[in-house]
Formats: sequence, structure tokens, C-alpha cells
Amino acid sequence: MITGIEILKFGVEDRAASNKFLADFGLKNTTSDIEGTDLYQTQNGSKIYLFDCDDARLPQAIESGSTLREVTWGLDNSAQDLADLADHLKDVDGYQSTADMVQCIDPNGMTIRFQKSFVHELPQLKTEGINQYGSINRVNAASPVYEKGQPVAIGHVVFFTPDLEKTEKFYIEKLGFFLSDAYRNRGAFLRCRGKGYHHDLFLLSIPNKPAGLNHVAFVVRDIHEVI
Repeated sequence: MITGIEILKFGVEDRAASNKFLADFGLKNTTSDIEGTDLYQTQNGSKIYLFDCDDARLPQAIESGSTLREVTWGLDNSAQDLADLADHLKDVDGYQSTADMVQCIDPNGMTIRFQKSFVHELPQLKTEGINQYGSINRVNAASPVYEKGQPVAIGHVVFFTPDLEKTEKFYIEKLGFFLSDAYRNRGAFLRCRGKGYHHDLFLLSIPNKPAGLNHVAFVVRDIHEVI
């Protein structure tokens, strides 16, 4: 079973500016295990790598400039999951398979990899309640103010896609994703598990818009951290 996004590799034009942004955002900078790159991690251990745009180790970009170049998804039952994926993806562009991973290129041009999940579960994080219609959970208490975010995990990615039908079909039929919600002929919200977040991947189709990255979202502890 695919469990979620665990590694993102970016090719960037300005490493200094990108490092400042990720640090300001609240991601933890740590020593990279890939020479010549910068590494940031979420609380559960998910990884975000920064490469130079012209680094030959990166897959081909789906758009010009700074952008996401590779997405790695974690697997729960790695041996069986890898065998199943290898069988399903062997006829897909960019297919590669080893004892530890399976890789291919999706119809949108993005390189995607699958390997044994390495992230760890976190203990229940202390959060303050929120008040909404019919549910009052914070009374006579100020909402917390955080200096900066501390992302818990990688939540989802959103891509512009010129061929929504083909890309959606690939993720559902080849990878076993589930359709959570949709905008007719405009977008598909997909989750990698039967039960989980609303979506791990959103595919967005805009007339005359080529393939590209729209955004990456992170999981945080509560709404106050977003504010």
C-alpha cells in the first residue's frame, strides 16, 4: 500500500533564497546525505532536497526555472508492494526497478519513485481547540501564537496537467489511487489510500496551461499554526 509522499527533490535557481524560505517556513535544516544538496525535514522525517537546477543527477524538469523534479512515495508492505508496482509499471516511460525501489515517469512528465516507508509516527501533539458553529472547544482561553510553523509531514502536491483524463487514469488504474472529489473537466483530488487525508495529489487542468507545479502543502498541528 502506498502511504504518502516522503521525499521531494527540487531543482532551484537560487539556493540561498530557497534555503532562507524553507528555514523561515519552519522546516528543519539537517546534514544532507546527498553530496552538493541541502536537506530539510518535517517532524515525521519526510525530506525536502534542494539541488541546483542544472544538476545532472536530477530528472528532466516538467517546466522551466525552479521547480519540483522528483516525488518519492512510501510503501507499507515494501516487498509485495514493490513487486506489484514493478508488474503494473513495467510498460510505463522511464521505468526502473531494483530490489529497493520502483521508478517511472507519469503522464504529466514527473518522475515518481516508490520505496519502503521510513517516516515515523509522532506522539499526539498538544493543540488548542477551535470554535465553530455547533462545536465550542476553547472557552476563556486565548488562541496560541506561534513564532513560525513546524510542519509535521508533507501533505500533498498539486500539478497543472494538460491531459487531466490521462493523468488521472494513470494514478487510479496503475497505482491504485482513489478519487476523493473532482471538478468536472478541471480537477481531480486523489488519495493514495482508501482511508486518509482528503487528498495526497491534486491534478488541475486550465485551458492552454502546460504541465507544471502549482504548490506543495504541509501538515501542521492546528489551524492556529496556519494563521
